[in-house]
Amino acid sequence: MDWTQGLGNRAVEGFWRSLIAPIQEWLDQYPWLEWLLQHPLWLVGLFVLVVFLFAGLLQAIGRLTENIWLTLLGLPFRLIGWVVVGLVWLVRFVFGKRPSEVKPISEVELAEVKPENRLQELLARLDAIRSEEEALLREVKEILAAKEDK
Repeated sequence: MDWTQGLGNRAVEGFWRSLIAPIQEWLDQYPWLEWLLQHPLWLVGLFVLVVFLFAGLLQAIGRLTENIWLTLLGLPFRLIGWVVVGLVWLVRFVFGKRPSEVKPISEVELAEVKPENRLQELLARLDAIRSEEEALLREVKEILAAKEDK
């Protein structure tokens, strides 16, 4: 019975060594992984950090994909808008008034108003402004007089 039990133990040990040997060689090549396995709190913290970074990466990929689709779906509408704006500009260019036909506002006003009429308008405006100034000065004097009485 000892012989069969010893044979079974040797078989289990051989199987176990065949599984552990590659892992041990790998840990020998990367000692920081062995250190992480010996310090489980650091391992958990690093795992949580990697999970958050991976989640952020997935969100960034999702946003990028969403923006690409929205841009692709909006391109036909932008193209139609550019075509409409171009057509409106073309129609205005072809059928619009020429610069030689349009007079500046100052020339139009000068052509219609005679100097005598313009002088009368200016004098009337100055008179109205003087009347308004006198009314405002009277109001200021009343306010100052009311302040002094208090």
